[in-house]
Amino acid sequence: MNAMTKRSARSKPQQTITGQELLRTSERSSLNRCRQKWSWSYVDLLKPKAEAPALRFGTLIHKALEHYYGKVNQARRKPIHPAVTFKRLYEEELKQTKEEWRNWRDEDDEWHTYYELGITMLEGYVVHWKAQDSEYLTLATEQRFQMPIIIPEGESPLKPPSPTMYVGTLDRVLYHLPTRRLLFGDYKTTKNDPTKNSFLALDEQVGAYWTYGPIWLALSAPGAVRRQMTDAVAHLPLAHRNAVKEFRFDGIL
Repeated sequence: MNAMTKRSARSKPQQTITGQELLRTSERSSLNRCRQKWSWSYVDLLKPKAEAPALRFGTLIHKALEHYYGKVNQARRKPIHPAVTFKRLYEEELKQTKEEWRNWRDEDDEWHTYYELGITMLEGYVVHWKAQDSEYLTLATEQRFQMPIIIPEGESPLKPPSPTMYVGTLDRVLYHLPTRRLLFGDYKTTKNDPTKNSFLALDEQVGAYWTYGPIWLALSAPGAVRRQMTDAVAHLPLAHRNAVKEFRFDGIL
């Protein structure tokens, strides 16, 4: 965080409606990977020249799963498969890209490869979770939070141009029926097998979401979000309704 406080005055902070600068996981990750790259990106505001449009693969996966677990889709007799939604989103993005990048062609076959990969991943996801999904209730999806950065006791307060607010998006808020546990669901699209790598255990995003997510939901989330969560278990016995009202979280899935 000390490196953040040395930010150049040339930096143009991202403003909220209250004028406070925001800190995102992407910036923290950039700083940890390479401080020179962080400085170019977030101090000098430089961006690499795009030689070809990149498919927003992770974003499309997230959107497909957001739709899949949405209240309207889950109310269907047969919910729309996330792979079907991914195909539609992919085709829309491909069409828009062709319009914006005239005469562009997928010469390296990269987009086509990711198209097939996304479908395979989501089909595998549904198969993997099919037996277990019945144990979970989705209380909310894609909730964007914004919380003041917590300063450890004894540390000096942050001063401009340091960021003062942390922002992020909670992919899912889950309730596990057998154990009456509240959990966050966070999707990761990674080139490595997460079951064979320990790097996700130290992921900046997961740590930040675990720090700020429960506090935000309990104290700062819009009333409509909290009502949505309690309404989702309104048909369940009192023990389940009380468990959700306590807003006590036990982990991230």
